[in-house]
Amino acid sequence: MPTEPSPLGQPIPPAWRTFVLVAGAYTLAMCVYLPIRAWTGTDFHDFWENARWFLHRGEVRFDLGVHNYLPFFTLFMAPWGILPLEVALNLFTLLSVGLLVCTALMADVILRDDVQPPHDLLHHRDARGAAGARSRAAQPSLTLILPLLLVAPYAHSTLTLGAVNILLLFLITSCWLLVRRGREWIAGVPLGLAVLIKLLPAALLPMLLLARRWRSAAAALGVMIALGAGFTLLVLGPERMAEAHQQFRGSALESHGARQTLSVEKPQKAKYSNVSVPIVMRRLLTPVNADPHEDRPGFLVNITDLPRESLWPIYAVMMASLLFVTLAATWRAGRSEAPEPLNAALGAWIALMLLAAPLVWTHYLVLMHWPLAVAAHRLVETRRREGRICRAAASALIVWIIAIAALASPHARAVGTATLAIAVVWGVMITLALATPRPARAARG
Repeated sequence: MPTEPSPLGQPIPPAWRTFVLVAGAYTLAMCVYLPIRAWTGTDFHDFWENARWFLHRGEVRFDLGVHNYLPFFTLFMAPWGILPLEVALNLFTLLSVGLLVCTALMADVILRDDVQPPHDLLHHRDARGAAGARSRAAQPSLTLILPLLLVAPYAHSTLTLGAVNILLLFLITSCWLLVRRGREWIAGVPLGLAVLIKLLPAALLPMLLLARRWRSAAAALGVMIALGAGFTLLVLGPERMAEAHQQFRGSALESHGARQTLSVEKPQKAKYSNVSVPIVMRRLLTPVNADPHEDRPGFLVNITDLPRESLWPIYAVMMASLLFVTLAATWRAGRSEAPEPLNAALGAWIALMLLAAPLVWTHYLVLMHWPLAVAAHRLVETRRREGRICRAAASALIVWIIAIAALASPHARAVGTATLAIAVVWGVMITLALATPRPARAARG
């Protein structure tokens, strides 16, 4: 009986070859450019210098650009401090580009697997159907390429700064791939590591609980306790560990917290590249200078001047409402037999994660890759299955593209165009999570 030829040794299709060449050329250009500015105050320079200080002094510092990171992050980054800065930065860039490509491929695999026809249809499909599948595999799908393009400006910014957002994105997507494949215990490992690297992904733990992925949530908590408490205690000792966590709480959770931003006369990190909800509220509702250079004349975009004491109740009600709706949508999606609602629920939690964060630089928006991939996939599948345009998915993508164009305007950034785009995508993900999935058209036999 004839079998399908092995893909090993066969030439790479032209479309995939172009994809690989573009990614390779971009990576090479970044590896040439980034070492030139390696000492100019990038995030990675701060990470590297903090790692060097720890390796030589055994201390965790919070004055080198790592005030929003748990003490474990310094231990995690310590191996990079062994290398010269330029070498470490290039290796980290290669790793980040590779992880971004892997993330896009994983998201594409998850979303494509969730719409595969039943096994009996696969078993009985004709040669024409098999040829069509091979033809589709010969070129990158829209679900793969479009989300990459939509986060490209933010991915480039992340790479230029040497930030860890792409690593977080990879770990979150890896977690969800393992969940979808039924490897729930292992799925919690990357999520737990992501939380220890940066606290933001902790917002996804309630999603796992509501989706009844108990094992994944338990494994994530186990990793956080084992590495964040056990390993950190073993390396630092009780006193230095307690001191480091106290410094983290004072810096990340208090000085840069939402309540502090909304209540103090002169909030920190007020410049227009910070698109968190609290600072956008301050810039819109009170006169706050959004210019990154404080010695320049005031850059104000406020539309009113409300008393500062009224801002926290508005913010609290807003966040509570977003959380309640997301919880309700996830609870319903977790009881659906179809995978699409839970995919959208994860997208809603990622958007909520950024909306609830007290500090969000524009390069954080690369983390929106998954919800944008869900929207792009729904757009393609609705067109293929039902011959129509999914208006919700299309609106999310259009608003996101407008927000990318608005990056060119400091005023657009200051008034929260990117924040509004995140909120729109969140709303679309909620809509898709609550929608009743329609059955796919039967394959023609």
